[in-house]
Amino acid sequence: MPSPRGAAAQAGRAGAERPGQARVNACEQGLAAYVHTRDLDRALRVGQALDVGMVAVNRGRVSSVAAPFGGAKGSGWGRAGGPDALRDYLETRYLAIGRAA
Repeated sequence: MPSPRGAAAQAGRAGAERPGQARVNACEQGLAAYVHTRDLDRALRVGQALDVGMVAVNRGRVSSVAAPFGGAKGSGWGRAGGPDALRDYLETRYLAIGRAA
């Protein structure tokens, strides 16, 4: 089955965690995922297992001004917004200073 281009939805019933994760992770795109559950442990487990750039739990909006915005796989590289966006413009430098004689 070809991977969807553009928006795609994967809906599953409670208890069907792994098949849903497998279908989401098999997609070539990976911008965002939405998890709806009453179980915080499940939300954290599923959120970590999904190969996407952003995960929203029990809310309709995944983005925030303070959070990095970006995807995984074919949905793009890097992040816009948040402190992670600054890394592209920074260069690490090491400065070693000895004691003056």
